[in-house]
Amino acid sequence: MKEQKKLYPIRFKEETLEYPWGRETFSLADLGAVDSVAGNGWLAGNAFSDIMETYLERVGGEEVYKYYGRQFPVSVSFLDINGVFPARCHPDDEAAGQRYDALGKRVFWRVLEAAPDARLYIGFARDMAASDFYGSVLSGTLRETLNVHVPAAGESFCIAPGTVYAAEGRMKILEISESSLVAFILEGQAEAPQAGENAAEALDLINLGRTDFSQALRPAGCQDAGSAAGTAAGTAAGSAAGSAAGSATGDGVPSEGCTELLSSPEFSVNGMSVSEPLKLTSGDSFTVLVCTQGGISVQVKGRKEDGTASMDNYSLNKGESLLVPADVEEFFLVPVERGAEVLSVFIERHEDVDSYINPDTDPYLEGEDYEGVEDMEDEEA
Repeated sequence: MKEQKKLYPIRFKEETLEYPWGRETFSLADLGAVDSVAGNGWLAGNAFSDIMETYLERVGGEEVYKYYGRQFPVSVSFLDINGVFPARCHPDDEAAGQRYDALGKRVFWRVLEAAPDARLYIGFARDMAASDFYGSVLSGTLRETLNVHVPAAGESFCIAPGTVYAAEGRMKILEISESSLVAFILEGQAEAPQAGENAAEALDLINLGRTDFSQALRPAGCQDAGSAAGTAAGTAAGSAAGSAAGSATGDGVPSEGCTELLSSPEFSVNGMSVSEPLKLTSGDSFTVLVCTQGGISVQVKGRKEDGTASMDNYSLNKGESLLVPADVEEFFLVPVERGAEVLSVFIERHEDVDSYINPDTDPYLEGEDYEGVEDMEDEEA
């Protein structure tokens, strides 16, 4: 039997879309309308969707494939905003699946550059009545109701489904999101002449409550794992550090410079300051690496044609991304420039909890005879 070819870190060709507010350059996307093309190795020239169709769980991981099937679950793009980025929101997975047979969209933004005139708007500054929200859309005053923030390079923001957000001015944003094109554009005549119709359609999906802006803002920069614990995403930075995407050494100890920026059922993001070689393992998930500062080499063990062991190198510089398939069980990040910073994107295994089951309910009915089993469990506890 012919030996199965091992997958390798894949670099995709960029694709840029122009908008009135600027442009969006996709670094990695399986969106149908945008279907990235592999640019390196023996898969070069193949569309992302074809790679997913052929290699299935070897790309995303078995658990990821069971849930998402043949669509890669996240996309990576760079937003060059120079003007007014219209307010919008996205449905969650449940609503998007029921209404549009698509994924919802959770969004992670990393500010790469920001001019003095840059502004971000995320969530409502006060509780909104549905009529007030709808009226603000029709009158063109929607962003006046939102939290406003002056962004700085290095800041990160987690935008949950149902949250209204917008931007204006000059800035460059790294966007990591679910693979979805479902968006309700709520202002801007050029892009949404039907903003009122969009608002009506999205009304039951939008979070009309006041948004605590501090819950969206994540730590700036890549901090030491210990100092970041408790400030990001509600859990310690080291909680994900045992997996590949969590920046782990071989013994599973959190690496210095790892910051958990987002942990969600849809995808997770960690920031890593790479000052020394790091060994990572797949943990049955793909890993997307995005370099935000400096440069690194991603190294994977391989074999030459004569069968001798080798180390394959894949460069990753500022503004570039690389997909490490789940098929690659072990790889290394080696800094080639000082101050190298990398974001890793992956999917953690989350246990499904039945919302109809109360975990505090006594498992034994009063008055029933369980032949002493319940007493034995009490003694063990």
